[in-house]
Amino acid sequence: MSQDDANTAISLLSGGTYMKVDSDHVIHLEHPDEFVDILNDFLLGTDG
Repeated sequence: MSQDDANTAISLLSGGTYMKVDSDHVIHLEHPDEFVDILNDFLLGTDG
């Protein structure tokens, strides 16, 4: 997703949060710890 695409997507979400992760297409394989931390924070309200 380009930065312009990300800006458009976040502008259409009410209450959304944009997080940029330096990764190729498959973040959960390239950065598994960061992926899990992000999901835990989102789903459980925890912070890593």
